[in-house]
Amino acid sequence: MRTGGAGPTSGRGRDETSRCHRATYSIASAQSERTRGSYTVIRQQHRRDGDLERGVLTVNTPVAPAITTQPQSLTVNAGATASFTVRCDGLPAPAYQWQKGGPQSPGATAATYTIGTVQSGDAGSYTVVVSNTSGSVTSNAAVLTVAPSP
Repeated sequence: MRTGGAGPTSGRGRDETSRCHRATYSIASAQSERTRGSYTVIRQQHRRDGDLERGVLTVNTPVAPAITTQPQSLTVNAGATASFTVRCDGLPAPAYQWQKGGPQSPGATAATYTIGTVQSGDAGSYTVVVSNTSGSVTSNAAVLTVAPSP
């Protein structure tokens, strides 16, 4: 059994009660909530014991990123470490790009952005753009305030 293709649906799906007796099952455009989910594939062995093998094929449709936890503002002493973290959902797994005041921060491409030794020039607003093939979303700004070293 396989999914995909540009042609019409063939075979029997999970919403139908009759069995599929074909080797191929295609969904023309598996892009909707209706086609997402688990499909059970059953292959019957032609043996006397009537043994059945079962396998599960999961069809997931792409989902645009959605931020579930926004990065939080921080106040740290100069010389300390600062870390911003964002949490999000999306399929396929999203990519991250942190920005300070607009331009991209080089190498800042993970869910957590860490500044190892904070300096006064690191103070400012940080956002992250989270994107995948289905879209992108920008976080709320998290402000880094740098206090003088004690």
